[in-house]
Amino acid sequence: MPQSATDILLAQGNLSPEQIAYLEKYTVTVDASVPAAEPVVEATPVPAESSSTTSEEYTIKGKTIFGDLILWGVPKATIEQIIGATMPDPAMKVKDYATANGLDFETLKTTLQAEVNKVKP
Repeated sequence: MPQSATDILLAQGNLSPEQIAYLEKYTVTVDASVPAAEPVVEATPVPAESSSTTSEEYTIKGKTIFGDLILWGVPKATIEQIIGATMPDPAMKVKDYATANGLDFETLKTTLQAEVNKVKP
């Protein structure tokens, strides 16, 4: 599914955690600079299921959205307390929120990561 379609669905805010996980797994970014006759799709190979979960799956990065935090088990109230405001659109990237609100992404990321680590040790 194209990233733009995923963004629209996440913006509606009425998806279950399972639906969000599905979108995360099957969303791709289409390179708009390539002519339509030769589309380029970035896809990440899905590794085989393993018996243990890697901590990297739950690491906040520049592309992490607020919906990921909710999906990972961080309570909405905790996120709101950390950012000092109501929860933004779940499709919004944490990094974009920090930039738009004059916050230091690295500081915000570290604080939110601590909460993620509490629920996903």
